[in-house]
Amino acid sequence: MYGGPFVNGKMADDGNPGPGITLTATQNGRSIASTVTGADGSYRFTLAPGSYVVTGCADATVVVVAGQVAHQDISCPIP
Repeated sequence: MYGGPFVNGKMADDGNPGPGITLTATQNGRSIASTVTGADGSYRFTLAPGSYVVTGCADATVVVVAGQVAHQDISCPIP
């Protein structure tokens, strides 16, 4: 696994922490990594520099830059 920069954030579901949600980071349509949110909805990916789409209950585009931390909170749409 690449030991470089990382993406972190929180997943919210209807305004509350979203625990146990599987998130996937894709690049150019290819799955790169997956993680599951913690009890407080937090998540973290360690990824090589580049542009990724993080998908859970909603999508977010995240750009990872060498030597930096990318923070992206994601909210699930309320049905």
